[in-house]
Amino acid sequence: MTMRSVERIHAGRSVRRLGSFHAAAEDLHLAQPSISARVKELESALNVQLFVRQGPRIRLTAEGHALIELADRTLGSASELVERFRTRDPLRGLLRLGMNESFALVSATDLIERIERHYPALRTSIFVGDTGAVSQMLAGEQLDVAIVSEAHVPGHVKQEVIGKNRFGWFAHAGFPVTREALSPSDLGSLHLLISPPTARLHETVLKWFTDARVTPERVSLR
Repeated sequence: MTMRSVERIHAGRSVRRLGSFHAAAEDLHLAQPSISARVKELESALNVQLFVRQGPRIRLTAEGHALIELADRTLGSASELVERFRTRDPLRGLLRLGMNESFALVSATDLIERIERHYPALRTSIFVGDTGAVSQMLAGEQLDVAIVSEAHVPGHVKQEVIGKNRFGWFAHAGFPVTREALSPSDLGSLHLLISPPTARLHETVLKWFTDARVTPERVSLR
């Protein structure tokens, strides 16, 4: 994208934001004919009409909406890139954060609030899924940071233990519990609802039964 193209797009964005060529000219410290010329050049280069005049004001066409929305994202990312490397601040820009469902249920709101309070220059994009899906995205560099249990990632991904999960089984209030800790043989004959195979917890549960030489009689996936 040439500098002239960027100038044309900036002119169009300013017209859209302020609602008139005159206001856009004042905002960009240019003469109004210069703004009009840049918008016409942009329309000619793209072979579309971006604005429709309605008396003293103007409105965007459908093509104009599409172009300006794309321009907002593109130029916003470009500005973010320049600012990130100009300041050499890694805690600025977009943080792609993944987390498994159990962590998200308990801690996502508090974590995001803390990030926004301590690192206001960061924008956070959140992906929530099971551990397998989150680990796969992290390994594929689709995420910057992930919080999961029993991560399964290649060696180049740095791992840091931040806590421990205590696993347990949930049952209805009338379930007859004879003791605090139940064994695989206590549960093997029951209908069990467990995580899908993509979740690392699925493997953990099956291993718990296998180590005790117990095969659950009826298992459903949530």
